[in-house]
Amino acid sequence: MGKELEIELRNITKVFGSVVAVNDVDVKIKFGEFFSLLGPSGCGKTTTLRMIAGLEKPTRGRIFLFGNDVTDTPAYLREVNTVFQDYAIFPHMNVYENIYFPLKMRKISKDLAHPKIVNIMKLVNMGGFEKRYSSQLSGGQRQRIALARALVNEPRALLLDEPLGALDFKLRVAMQNVLKDIQRRLSITFVYVTHDQTEAITMSDRIAVMKDGLIHQIGTPEEIYNDPKTAFVASFIGEMNFLNGKVEKISSDTIDVLVANQKIQCKSPDIEMAQGDDVLVCVRPEKIHINPSSKMHNVLKTKISRVVFRGDDYEITSIFNDSSIRSVVGYTTWDKSHTVGTEIKIGWEAFNSIVYPLNMQDDIVKYA
Repeated sequence: MGKELEIELRNITKVFGSVVAVNDVDVKIKFGEFFSLLGPSGCGKTTTLRMIAGLEKPTRGRIFLFGNDVTDTPAYLREVNTVFQDYAIFPHMNVYENIYFPLKMRKISKDLAHPKIVNIMKLVNMGGFEKRYSSQLSGGQRQRIALARALVNEPRALLLDEPLGALDFKLRVAMQNVLKDIQRRLSITFVYVTHDQTEAITMSDRIAVMKDGLIHQIGTPEEIYNDPKTAFVASFIGEMNFLNGKVEKISSDTIDVLVANQKIQCKSPDIEMAQGDDVLVCVRPEKIHINPSSKMHNVLKTKISRVVFRGDDYEITSIFNDSSIRSVVGYTTWDKSHTVGTEIKIGWEAFNSIVYPLNMQDDIVKYA
C-alpha cells in the first residue's frame, strides 16, 4: 500500500496564448507521500497543481488520480481538496460553520457532521474556537481552519498552494511542523507548492524542482541538495560557489579541471565531457575548510574580502584569482584574528566538487 501510485501526470503541457506555462511534465506521486513542487515565481508549479485539482485543463497530456484518468473530470468530482495562500475563509461564518460548509454541500446533516468537525478541530489544535469569526483569528489560526475545512471531507489527497506565504518567519516554521505532523498522522498524500527551498527540504519526502515550465530534477531532499543534476538546481537549492574552468583530465572516478591554472579535482559528472571542455566547478560553502589541518584533494591560497557574522556561524568570502569563494565556519571554530586582507588557505575534497557544462551558467540563480 505504501508504494501505491496516487497521482500521475503523463506528458502534461499547458499553453496560455503564446506562453508555455508547463512543458511536457511527467510526475509520479506515491500514496502517503509529501511531494513538493519547488521553483521560482512563474516556473509553472501552481499551474501544475491547478491541473491536478481540475481548475485548469491541460493543453496536452493525461492526468491520473488513484489509477483513474481524470483529465476531463470536473474539479468537484475529484477526490482532492486544495488549500490556498489566501485561506478563503468565509468572514460571515464562524469557525464551526466554515468547517461544516463542505459537508453541508454534500447534504450531510449537522448531527452526522459534528463528530467529524470536532475531530478535525482537535487535529489542527483549534478546539474551543468554534464560535470565533475570521476577524478574531491570527494568520496561523486562519490557516489551520482552512486546513481543517479541506480535510474534513477526508480527501484522498490534499493540494496546498503556497499555504504559508502570508505568515511571518517564526509562524511559518511552526506551521511547517503542524502540516508535516498532520500529514503523517492522516497518512494521506500532500502535494505542496512553494518557492521556499528551506520549506521544501525540511518538509518533503520528494521534491520536483521546476524552471520555465520544465522539471529539472525529482528526488529526495538529500538527493536534490547533495547531487543536483543541473546548475540551476545547484544554485536554487542552498548556497553554491561557481568557478569557471577547463577540463584537463578525465578518469573513471574523477575529473581534473584547471581553474586559473590551478588543478581542481572533482567527482565524475553525470553528463559526458571531453578534455578541453569549458565547464563550471561548484562546491557548497559548508564543504570548504579554512586552513585545513589535514591533507585535502583541493587547496587554494586566497585572501579574505569579507566576514559576515550570522548568529551561529560566519560566512567568509575570500578571493582566488578573480573569483569570490564563500565558506561557512562555526561560531566557536572561527579564528577571529582573521580579518579582511588576511591570507588563508581553503580546502575541500574531490567528492564535494560538482562539474557542469559552461552552457548551464545562464541558468544560475543570482541573488546578489
